[in-house]
Amino acid sequence: MIILLTALQACENNLDEKTVQRVDVLYEHTVLMKQLGTPKQLERIGLNADYILDSSGLAPEDKINALENAYNMPSSGNYKERIIKLEEKMSIMMQNWGVE
Repeated sequence: MIILLTALQACENNLDEKTVQRVDVLYEHTVLMKQLGTPKQLERIGLNADYILDSSGLAPEDKINALENAYNMPSSGNYKERIIKLEEKMSIMMQNWGVE
């Protein structure tokens, strides 16, 4: 039973190709926000752009960690759960992007 639970948890924490693409899209979108946003905009939406670096050479796991830090989000759950939380946060930030 323990082996089965461990195997299931490992499967949930794997980064398949689709999941990696989701991470890449989130990260590159955040890079664009850093480049195009004013400091006031970034502060208003809650983005700490200091954590967002050039994405070349960054592993998907490193991108997830950087995004969680930049979005000031706790790191909890498996990768898929963490990405869902990041996508939800991105949606909120985009809604607030143009709000003055």
